[in-house]
Amino acid sequence: WILLANYNDKTFLRNVLAFDLFRKMGYYAPRTKLCEVVINDIYNGIYVFTEKIKRDNGRVDISKLDLDDNAGDSVTGGYIFKVDYWNQNNSWESNYNNPNYPNDAVRYVYNYPGSDEITPQQKNYIQTLVGDFENALWSNDFEDSIYGYRPYINTRSFIDYFLVNEFAKNVDGFKKSRNFHKDKSSENPLIYAGPIWDFNLTFGNDLFQWGYDRSHTDIWQFDDQGNMGPKFWKDLFDDPVFNCYLTKRWQELTAPGMPLNSTEIFSLIDATQTLISEAAARQEIVSGTTGDFN
Repeated sequence: WILLANYNDKTFLRNVLAFDLFRKMGYYAPRTKLCEVVINDIYNGIYVFTEKIKRDNGRVDISKLDLDDNAGDSVTGGYIFKVDYWNQNNSWESNYNNPNYPNDAVRYVYNYPGSDEITPQQKNYIQTLVGDFENALWSNDFEDSIYGYRPYINTRSFIDYFLVNEFAKNVDGFKKSRNFHKDKSSENPLIYAGPIWDFNLTFGNDLFQWGYDRSHTDIWQFDDQGNMGPKFWKDLFDDPVFNCYLTKRWQELTAPGMPLNSTEIFSLIDATQTLISEAAARQEIVSGTTGDFN
């Protein structure tokens, strides 16, 4: 479990809202409760009490991977890996650099199993699988339904991950705090995007935090020059079939009664404002920051 301080989100809402939207889109996202924290009789303000991303039947529901799962179907899952802060010991290097940053290596971080638990055989399996996926995307046949990228990923999950991050204009959504997971192949052979994480610098909050705004509304966030992560989001977007499904899914998700419909979102915002109205006054006393929903 984690207590998120949301020190740079004065609404205390952005992570709560994003996680709620992704769950309503049909995926696991950490469940949240807004709370007030008191330590040794000292009031510390409003926090978000939330689940840590981990393999579990009620969270990322993939097969358990033990130290002796090193061959056959058993070595194929489950795995959680991510693009995030890394060091040489907890990550591996992609075969491809982002063309926007040709001198900076792209690396994937072991999440489950962690770098101190994963075996050499398991490392080899997940590195090879992700490498094959990237090779397919960089090939001339990347759009092909058999020889391209589609046999490697659950396309719907990548589309929905893409949409929730673009909808929020998440400046970190395509370069850090990006999770992926894969179950044992006998259960499901595909790589899934998610769970989502780290939505504090979203919905225009980047300007509030740093004084300059990377959370643009007039461009695609995934294609911004600040995206130093893997290039494959642009490759996926360049596939006409992926783009067609993306458009249809957007139309579906923004329809009345659906998660990304403005009426649904405003209702959640209003309910949260009501919930924390009394706590916001106490928060302002300790930090000078109020729950400002404007």
